[in-house]
Amino acid sequence: MKYVFVLVLLVFGAAAWGEVVMFPQPWREGGANLREMIGDPDGWKESRAGVDTIGYWPWLMELYHPAEEQRLFFRCLKEWGKKLDFEVPVVKGYEWVQTKAPLEGLAAYRYYMEQDKRFRENGLENVDVFSFDEPVYAARVVIPSQISEGKPRFAGFPGPGDPKRYINYACRETAKFMQNMKREYPRARYVDIEPYPGLSLEELKYAVDALDRECKKLGIKGPDALRIEIEWSTVEAGTKSGSWQDIKALCEYVRSKDKEFSFIYWAADKALIDPLGVELPLQWYWGVMHNLSAARIAGIVPDEFVYESWIHMPNRFGPETDNTTYTGCLRDWLKLIKK
Repeated sequence: MKYVFVLVLLVFGAAAWGEVVMFPQPWREGGANLREMIGDPDGWKESRAGVDTIGYWPWLMELYHPAEEQRLFFRCLKEWGKKLDFEVPVVKGYEWVQTKAPLEGLAAYRYYMEQDKRFRENGLENVDVFSFDEPVYAARVVIPSQISEGKPRFAGFPGPGDPKRYINYACRETAKFMQNMKREYPRARYVDIEPYPGLSLEELKYAVDALDRECKKLGIKGPDALRIEIEWSTVEAGTKSGSWQDIKALCEYVRSKDKEFSFIYWAADKALIDPLGVELPLQWYWGVMHNLSAARIAGIVPDEFVYESWIHMPNRFGPETDNTTYTGCLRDWLKLIKK
């Protein structure tokens, strides 16, 4: 079926729409792919030309990359003429990676600014985009689940009742984070990232409006975009309710609110394939191309194409001449979305 989707996409062609954001996959050997990205720029020269923004996670930048690697990364961004997208935590539950206590708006702001100070010492001049790592999903699903399993309810977090209470909490805290960050970075773009169908279409639409409402209360503009990661494998398999048409409807709703629709492309089927115990060198490639084809067939053309892997996969960053690598897939993917 994947081959059919890719064939259809090739037959109908693709036009140049939107900007492209690329996040190098973080987990291999503790940041090896970012090191390869900045250490071998010729290995992905062609695909790099089609990328507008390079993203990373600031807490992983600190965890995996010493000062000299940070300096090289920031210098490369400047030399290549690329914008920077930092994906930051805003609302998180218990035992979130580097924090044991839950994370909320003010704590998240302070946490990032501690990192920002060190980054600036190592050559950071500007952050063009701050994207939020699923704050609504954390409050709507993750934290209530942790409380139901015995974690204590913390100050400010709502009690049981209408699930919209959880969404409202996330939006209040995210608005506080944005208010503080806009003082530091007034010209940056701010983007909320959320999962589907982890959050339903109606919950996502409600969150878009609630976050705008909370920002208005604080006298600031709401997020510039909503970025969606669809777990398309479970939707297509029917193990979770949802549809590609929901995403198209959400895209139209977001644009009706004068925001951009940003969309993540990834190999969502990895979790279904892993239990089979088979090694598929082209698994990432097939998954990303399927994601692109299925979205295009559903009529979804985002304002921003985001190429991002948050899953644990062994594939190397390059070279781009090998389509089993991350940039090998990136190069072919770019050919399909840009003239």
